[in-house]
Amino acid sequence: MRPYGRAVVSRTFPQAHAICDRCGFRYNHHMLRWQYAWIATKLQNIRLLVCESCYDTPQEQLRRIVIPPDPIPIRNPRPEIYPNADNPISTVGYDPITGYGDNFGTTSNIVAAFDGNTNKKFRFSAIKFVSINGLANYVGKNWNAYPGNISAASGVLTQQVVTYNVTQFVAYAPTDAPFIGGGASVAYKFQGSLDGVSYTDLASGNTAGSVAEVINTTLTVTGYYQYHRIIFTGDGTNSFGIAQLLMYGTPVSEEGGL
Repeated sequence: MRPYGRAVVSRTFPQAHAICDRCGFRYNHHMLRWQYAWIATKLQNIRLLVCESCYDTPQEQLRRIVIPPDPIPIRNPRPEIYPNADNPISTVGYDPITGYGDNFGTTSNIVAAFDGNTNKKFRFSAIKFVSINGLANYVGKNWNAYPGNISAASGVLTQQVVTYNVTQFVAYAPTDAPFIGGGASVAYKFQGSLDGVSYTDLASGNTAGSVAEVINTTLTVTGYYQYHRIIFTGDGTNSFGIAQLLMYGTPVSEEGGL
């Protein structure tokens, strides 16, 4: 005689037995339930009769994702003009005709150093939480970053090379921090370059190490350069931050073959 397993036997109320399709134990038939699973967008019976302990909750990963339609576009949209936002128009800055002028440096949020706002806290500035040891912490401009001003002369494509003769710069520290955290005086340089590799010192000095410090310098050494930057000496421990770098001067464009 076969064992009853987990089924109940009654002489007064007999009920059919059945085997669970998963575990193989004997149950009363009414104790088994159909197993369902997600098939595409519907729950479908996969034709397995299983006991309560063998029943699996339908897995949502098997359910098809229905992506809703895109929202209806609005009339007369006004998206942000990112080149203008990243390179604001100033005495020396973004050129609205050619789009020239790109930010570079060793900080995060570099655009903050060129957004036109000189009064901002450390967390809103161009920053590096741990400065690089040595004279290696900087922000700057590549005036010729955008190769869009291309013309044809005598059947040869040429590109204008944009350089600037910067005669004055003003650097602002965050309103709640010095350029290099810790408050120590550190060396800085303002430099220009024609290739972004070799830099010429145009000005140098030492910071006061004070909160909200402003460095305002009129250059005695000038020249036309494609790249300009201000670079500070870090200690590898404290932070580096600069709220704004303003540069003043005159541009020049030269044509070179592509």
